[in-house]
Amino acid sequence: MSRARRWAAAILSALLYAAAVAGPWQAASGRADVLGCALPHAVEDQAIVLGGLVLGLGLGDLLAGSARSLLRALLPQSDDPARTSVLRGAAAVALLVALAANVLWVRAPLDLFLDRHRPLLVEVDLLLYAMGVADGAAWHALLDRDAWFGLLLVPAMALMLVSGGVTGRGWC
Repeated sequence: MSRARRWAAAILSALLYAAAVAGPWQAASGRADVLGCALPHAVEDQAIVLGGLVLGLGLGDLLAGSARSLLRALLPQSDDPARTSVLRGAAAVALLVALAANVLWVRAPLDLFLDRHRPLLVEVDLLLYAMGVADGAAWHALLDRDAWFGLLLVPAMALMLVSGGVTGRGWC
């Protein structure tokens, strides 16, 4: 990816993150958490993950190259197809773990607890952003030039999980 596209991805990522953690959105999702509604907070969390995903996709070729270098150092006896298989397996596991972690971020009592403990909320927001970056790198490792498809699948998977009955109450 060209340097200009990387910068564009970084700027778009920062804007998505800033919009998701802005005061008005935080206040609205906090009010929803008090009422026991999970979906406003889930949408906020997915916007944070999406911001990280955009950065991960923008830096995907650099991150995948670094991962390949690390695997060459860790698996010196293996050939390139074996290391690529390990990288793709790790990427698939990372995507599955990120999807499974969505169950945590749609529980209104947990969200309410985090709303009332600001330092933890900031850490969780940064963790969600890092998960998005890891997702973007994982999609790049799995699909290479078609990694943008992750921009469609990550929010779709997360919102299907939410709407699939994981939460007791959605919108209020």
